[in-house]
Amino acid sequence: MAVLGSTNLTGCNSIPDFIGTGTLMLFEQSTAPTSWVKQTTHNNKTLRLVGPGSGGGSGGSIAFSSAFSTVPISASSPFTATVGNTTLTIFQLPFHNHTGGVAPDSSPLSPGGGPLTKVNLSGNTGSTGGSGAHNHPWNPGSVSFSTNLDLRVRYVDVIICRKS
Repeated sequence: MAVLGSTNLTGCNSIPDFIGTGTLMLFEQSTAPTSWVKQTTHNNKTLRLVGPGSGGGSGGSIAFSSAFSTVPISASSPFTATVGNTTLTIFQLPFHNHTGGVAPDSSPLSPGGGPLTKVNLSGNTGSTGGSGAHNHPWNPGSVSFSTNLDLRVRYVDVIICRKS
């Protein structure tokens, strides 16, 4: 009979008999211990913790080693970049005008007339702008990123065994 000491089982050559037949356990080894049978239903999967009253299920469709591998980053992957300055041309500015310019006034300065004319400060400089589009070119060389995303997380291989 095995005796549980303070830190180990003494006099025990195998897993204690008090573990009931049909019990499932995980082992970090490649073969089942004596009086245990390796279960082969589940392979290349991860474990998921579930709440009370749940358990014994499985799901998903992608193997662990496929889901957690090195995957290429596509052009649609989100990333940020700094875009260079763009100077707008008159055509790219919204159509607009400026008032309050300087324009000659043909009315005479004095009742008798003369060669001088006065200046009107409420004129219009005219309309400009074309409401055209503009862009901000991006030089992909200004941003560095990996072309692959490495999702290979560390893991420990275990087997599921049933007590016979």
